[in-house]
Amino acid sequence: MEHDLQTELQALKTDLASLRTDLKGVVQAVKDMSNRGVEVAKATLEGEAKQLREDFRSAMEETKQRGKDSAQALGKQIEQNPYVSILAAFGLGLILGKLTGR
Repeated sequence: MEHDLQTELQALKTDLASLRTDLKGVVQAVKDMSNRGVEVAKATLEGEAKQLREDFRSAMEETKQRGKDSAQALGKQIEQNPYVSILAAFGLGLILGKLTGR
């Protein structure tokens, strides 16, 4: 009986050691999976941020070009009709003067 109890105790110790090893493996696997998930999320966010920066730069360049085109068109309009432009500026000045009380 004593021998059976010793054998059972030794088997229990062996099983417990094996369980600890297995548990360490499971913990490491979970850490690895979460690290991979973080890496994937980080890569995705970096890609999206890069795309947003590129879209912003493109929109800024387009807006800048539209502004230049509008300024050129306005300059041509003023050159073609200088008296109308002077009268429009004078009228706008009067309206703004009345609105601001000056």
